[in-house]
Amino acid sequence: MNLKRSVVIGCLFFTFSLFAQNRLMLESHLPLESASWDIFGYFDSITQKEYAIIGSNGITIVDITDSKKPFIVSNISGVAEFDHKVWKHYVYTVTGNGVNGSFGHIIDISDVYNPVLLDSFPSAHNLFIDKDGFMYASNPGVVIYDLNNNPAQPDSLTKVGVEGHDVTVIDSIMYDFHGRYGTNIWDVKDRKNPILLSYIADPLIEYHHQGWVSKDGKYLYICDELAKGSSADITVWDITNLDDPERVGEWGDNSATVHNLYVINDWIFTSYYAAGIRVFDTENPTKLILTDEYDTTPDFDEEGFEGVFGIYPFAENGKILASDRKKGLYVFSFDSTRVGNEKIETQFNIRFNSVFSDDLFSLKMMKGTSNLNDNVFYFSVYNVLGQLVLKDKIILNDIFQKDYFMPNLRKGAYFVYISNTQYTERKKIVKF
Repeated sequence: MNLKRSVVIGCLFFTFSLFAQNRLMLESHLPLESASWDIFGYFDSITQKEYAIIGSNGITIVDITDSKKPFIVSNISGVAEFDHKVWKHYVYTVTGNGVNGSFGHIIDISDVYNPVLLDSFPSAHNLFIDKDGFMYASNPGVVIYDLNNNPAQPDSLTKVGVEGHDVTVIDSIMYDFHGRYGTNIWDVKDRKNPILLSYIADPLIEYHHQGWVSKDGKYLYICDELAKGSSADITVWDITNLDDPERVGEWGDNSATVHNLYVINDWIFTSYYAAGIRVFDTENPTKLILTDEYDTTPDFDEEGFEGVFGIYPFAENGKILASDRKKGLYVFSFDSTRVGNEKIETQFNIRFNSVFSDDLFSLKMMKGTSNLNDNVFYFSVYNVLGQLVLKDKIILNDIFQKDYFMPNLRKGAYFVYISNTQYTERKKIVKF
């Protein structure tokens, strides 16, 4: 069930589902002095310590071995900070701008307390490094480098395309999200001579920004960072027939902008700017189900580029790392355990009237399936200071509907909690 937030005739409508457990748990938050861009991870196999590598005031290295007590170990300023990837003990970082005259940098972090700038290379917007040690620098075009012979001065092998934005390479298949030019799918077994296998174009996608494939490689998820209004943020493509890729699903939120997503097994981990981190269940790969989310900017609720910029779900210790543009590093744990009856299709439609003279909050709850054992719910609303402004006990049989008159409620953001012995859900609402 998609979360849809929109303004219709002066009202906000929310529709969402309850889930059997809260999967994302915040373990720590480390503010940073400078704006944060992308984030990646580094595991030191010698010391067995784990680090977050954040683009902030250059490159900042944070020890997250104890995920509840992260601390900064070093910083190297004056280097590109927009996007970066790690291979072995090298950081490759770019400015986000691939025009002539801009440069990315190569940094040796074998001693994380004393990172060393080694060399530079032509910059790009984004980087990807595959498991075999080949780096793909995207925009303009995609330039492929071999890091194996000399990681400090990698060999440039070839270039394909004219524009570009982001690249994902899995099992020698390169998914080239080529901005306004669509998505290209390449065979890169021979990195010097990529072979174009397929091309995806869709007039409803404004900008092919980034994406990933399902665990079986049969479906491709594409993020449209410039989607507006009711346009889909994420589209799902059946790519089993590369001669004719088929759009088979979508997900969207018309009050937030999607950035990047990554797939691990049946889970999609997404950086979603103002909506924060979102995790989707793709047990059915064509139907994205919002499983959990954490909003790092609860006071900001609109499309745009504030909030969570980067997410890294591949840490050795299983933690989920995220970088908020203004608030720094967040570290989460994630529970991937499946339990019975977890996807209860219990739907809620929440209406908050923005006409100040009415001050009317209308709650409607509909029981979507019969496998809900506990029908007693507790409903509460808190302000951003954590103060309770409304609570109620609800008996849900098939449909519950009630109007709450709250004349003293000020304009701003609030949090709605609905819970019982089986479920807990938190959502943000805004009074305008």
